[in-house]
Amino acid sequence: MAKSVAFLTAVGFSLFHVGVGSAFLRIKTNTVSEQVNSDNIERTLLEEIEGQVGDASIRGRMARIESALRPMFLSLPKNEHGNLAHSTVRYALHRIFVQRHGWFVKGLDNAGQSWNESSHANIMKDQAADFVQSVFEHRLGDKGLGLHETAVLGATLEHLIHDESVDRLQKAYEVKSFNVSETLTFEQASDLTYTYMKLFILGEEIGRSTSDSRMNQIYPGWQDTKNFAKDILKDTGNEHKRLKDGYDLSLVTKAVEEIGEQFGRFQDGECKTLKTDLIKLGDRGIGRVPLSEFYRPALEGKSWQFMESVDYLRSLGSLDETDPSLPSVIVPNYVGSQSNCVVSTSYYAVCCMDECEGLTGQLEKEFERPDAAPKDIASFVAGLSSSTITGPRELSAPLVRKLEDIADGHHGTVPLHGRLFAQWMHHAFPRECPFPHVAGSTNPQAASDWIEEVGTARASKVEMEKFAASFAAAGLSSPHEEEELTHWTHEEELVAPRSVPFAARSGSASSLSGLLRNVMFLAALVAVGVGAVSTTGKASSSLYGGCDGKAGKMV
Repeated sequence: MAKSVAFLTAVGFSLFHVGVGSAFLRIKTNTVSEQVNSDNIERTLLEEIEGQVGDASIRGRMARIESALRPMFLSLPKNEHGNLAHSTVRYALHRIFVQRHGWFVKGLDNAGQSWNESSHANIMKDQAADFVQSVFEHRLGDKGLGLHETAVLGATLEHLIHDESVDRLQKAYEVKSFNVSETLTFEQASDLTYTYMKLFILGEEIGRSTSDSRMNQIYPGWQDTKNFAKDILKDTGNEHKRLKDGYDLSLVTKAVEEIGEQFGRFQDGECKTLKTDLIKLGDRGIGRVPLSEFYRPALEGKSWQFMESVDYLRSLGSLDETDPSLPSVIVPNYVGSQSNCVVSTSYYAVCCMDECEGLTGQLEKEFERPDAAPKDIASFVAGLSSSTITGPRELSAPLVRKLEDIADGHHGTVPLHGRLFAQWMHHAFPRECPFPHVAGSTNPQAASDWIEEVGTARASKVEMEKFAASFAAAGLSSPHEEEELTHWTHEEELVAPRSVPFAARSGSASSLSGLLRNVMFLAALVAVGVGAVSTTGKASSSLYGGCDGKAGKMV
């Protein structure tokens, strides 16, 4: 994806600057402006419940999501009902979709914005995730969601995303002039999936008219993408033992759904190349590349990568300006930023996968609670390995002290889902875990959105040369272990307040209360399919609630 994304972004810059109709702005308009009807969402919710005793594939989807969610659910803070609150559900589902598919579902991540008028019959598709969650919570009496309910919500969102892929496939049939009722040969079905991938990557308007030769020019990873799609198609045919019988609509639909689920991991290989190229520019082992070195390949005419402007990098949260005279690019923040997303549909974007997710998941499986003692965390983290760090190792004394400082502000334990611990993990794994900026201090946007508002997302040659000169004058050396922690801010932000004793938050409940909750859950969801939407107010909960640094006090 490194070459593919950089090339697509460069093409987007060029189209904008020369005045030719911006391909990326058209793609954004095609997806973001689409509408989804609230009645369709309610029907989908009911279908998911009926699927528990009906369709095996839906039951399997919910079971897989519930199994994947379980370790995270056990470790997350609960409300007074032993359930996940609104912001915590969003946090959990955002992470599970990133882990499973590399999907950044719109309305779930902390940069997503809620709808303004929840009572409208039609809502923007990029707000569907938050809308669906609000319907769930309203029908359940606003008591939050348990593990199973959260899994059903996740399965519902997957169902909506799969429906969108079916719509896209129908358009691919139209482009190829194939009849949806006919059975295709493997070669025809392959050609159809290539068209589907063009629509998926470029959007309908551009994808319809883009030839293979042109696709190779604007998307260097196109041949690998075609091979990936073809392999999925063949595997799907073999799995259902229908390869010799040809590919009907149902079989091709299964294939494109699988393509959507696996594409994030497939393209992540290019993300790893991007990360390696960035580190090679010189991150001094702390996950920070001086801005002058970041721009060097472009200044030397060796690459059209790494050309984002300072303002755009700052907005993305990819810039460390601890020393304003010598800013640097934060490796994991840049790699995982929206500037490196390769696909954006109505419901989700496919961006680089967050390597820190795997590390966080191991911590959750180990502790199975919302917080832990600093010595236990330090001992466990010292044994973890990442793509650039081999464990076991000895953590630096300053890093251990920082962990103890966090615990001092939370009555002796460290919240595993707070901003300060995420910051600590960034310094423990500076090339894998992103630096968590304080809420509201960044404004992550796709390059197309930024260009529309500002005019350009690319640095000028003069701007690049300015930072190159500053770096040469500074003559930076290898950092001391204390210097590694200079980019540290003391603001805490928790996913949920720590106002409930751990024993009550552990997820244990009497069999009677569990039975009553399950009965209420099923009854409420059945009501979703036959009742009108009745939501009031605005869903304005953010992913993290502000905290003044003292345990459990939210601001």
